[in-house]
Amino acid sequence: MPGDAKFVGEPAALDMLAALPEVREAALFGRAIHVTVPDGASAAPGLRAALEGHGILIERIEPVQPSLEDAFVSIVERDHRARSGDDSPAAA
Repeated sequence: MPGDAKFVGEPAALDMLAALPEVREAALFGRAIHVTVPDGASAAPGLRAALEGHGILIERIEPVQPSLEDAFVSIVERDHRARSGDDSPAAA
């Protein structure tokens, strides 16, 4: 999960981010949204532009190293999607 980024802003951005093709996963952690993308640094400008284009204000975007909790949630969600037959990106 080396491409994680953390977005701090409106929680309404979760569904918007999860629907973007470059987003593998998006999960809400308090006020922050953790997003998994192939390369967080290069994806950030495009993700910011997409959100702002929909009127969603972002306080900040910062690359983060995934935590053990991030990895656990990712594995559990992937397993859940596999069992349910849903292979779309996750929005936790």
